[in-house]
Amino acid sequence: MKNNVVVRIEPTYGYSKAQDLYGNKASARWDPRCCQKGLVLARRFYGDRRVSGAFLRKGFKEWADKGFPRDAATGAAPMELMRRGWDSWVKVSHEQAYAYHAKALLNIAQTYSGEEGKKRLAAQNYDPDMVAAVGGAGTRVMKFRGGMAKQGAVRIFGAFRIGNSMALLDQFVRKVPDDKAMGSGSWDSYSFHTDLPPGHPMVTGDQTNDFELFDTENAKVIVVWGMNWITTQMPDSHWLTEARLKGAKTIAMTVEYSATASKCDEVIVIRPGTDPAFALSVAQAMIAQKLVKAPFDGQLGVRQVDVGQYLNAGTPIVTLTDLDNLYVDFSLPEQDQAQLAIGQSVEVRVDAYPTQVFQAVLATIGVFFATLAL
Repeated sequence: MKNNVVVRIEPTYGYSKAQDLYGNKASARWDPRCCQKGLVLARRFYGDRRVSGAFLRKGFKEWADKGFPRDAATGAAPMELMRRGWDSWVKVSHEQAYAYHAKALLNIAQTYSGEEGKKRLAAQNYDPDMVAAVGGAGTRVMKFRGGMAKQGAVRIFGAFRIGNSMALLDQFVRKVPDDKAMGSGSWDSYSFHTDLPPGHPMVTGDQTNDFELFDTENAKVIVVWGMNWITTQMPDSHWLTEARLKGAKTIAMTVEYSATASKCDEVIVIRPGTDPAFALSVAQAMIAQKLVKAPFDGQLGVRQVDVGQYLNAGTPIVTLTDLDNLYVDFSLPEQDQAQLAIGQSVEVRVDAYPTQVFQAVLATIGVFFATLAL
């Protein structure tokens, strides 16, 4: 602070000095720890770009002023009033903002409560399991994001508390007993704005905060997809640098030439919103590269390789038998050769099927000479 003005926000050091109840200490390599975007917050506090006051999106305000008109079948709001990202803003007093907010919450709860609410959600093509999870309470379609776990210490979890308080609204709308009233849904940091790598919980089912990034130093290939690591996780950028020093190959998947992309060996820039299509194409390419196509239809025999084994070109994988075209290799005494001719009909019997006769055609006649040692 200087003359009551914030001039700089510095990162926190000394993590290796902290310990838990069991005496376990963190590595000094975690220093510094903070979101270093704080280095530019002073400009946001005191500059002309700071948002001062309350604002409503113009289309939303018009929608509310008209009494929240909705499609009779689906409950959807008019598309021409839902131009998020293109619409302008209207400055209002904080009291007006509170009133509009309350009216919107009440309308949402009323629209999607009860059997009519279920029908509207189904008409909007929501999954039946999602509709069932609402439980007939319109407040359950509301989403409140309270922040990451550590932010609870600075009362940002208040958003979760107001989400829980929507049970009071549910009780008012559905006239249910106290123990039947339900609050809102909630979104975590992954669901709301994917501030952290969303791929980790999607793959492992286990949520993370920031501890997984250090494991890049053990990786040979690092694909940075869905986050601008150097910018949003600046304190952890050294893990990426150290991985590169150890020889890891780095690839950035991004919609722009980001700060992280400039540090990667390869960069793939795609159009915004095409991530799912690109991911599916990558998966298809990986499947195609690992797909072994048989030269003909048939029945597989015993596998000759193990799962996870590296294969070289020409390595036998499994036997394949075409049961529609079987070949029989047999020998005859030399004196019978004069009776053989290509195309001649042959009857074949095998011990496995003693009563069955197989019709065949003589395709090749081979002559073999025995080698005698003197």
